[in-house]
Amino acid sequence: KAIPKDRRETFESLTHDYDKGSWPLWDIMSEEERNCYRFSRAGLEILEQAYIAQKKGWIDDAEIWAKWEGWMTSWKTTNSYLPYILLEIKHWYSPSFLKYFNGLSEQQPNK
Repeated sequence: KAIPKDRRETFESLTHDYDKGSWPLWDIMSEEERNCYRFSRAGLEILEQAYIAQKKGWIDDAEIWAKWEGWMTSWKTTNSYLPYILLEIKHWYSPSFLKYFNGLSEQQPNK
């Protein structure tokens, strides 16, 4: 779900340096916004697990991995809550996954 402009402005006014355990965005979110945030966070967790599985060689089929990359790219470019999750709780994700995920738009498809 798209975040209305006035809410994005409110969220962005709070997106500064976060301490681990600090949840300024979560604290001001409505229940509906929290559900969207939870869904987005869970999706990112699943994508990270796929990345880890691929790195361990558990996903060794190029066609299957290309599908996962497609999901990651789609999630990165269409999920309204993702930038706020990455600001607020990026310490929950492995640095190698975040580097890979952040570089996806720069990569050629299926590379």
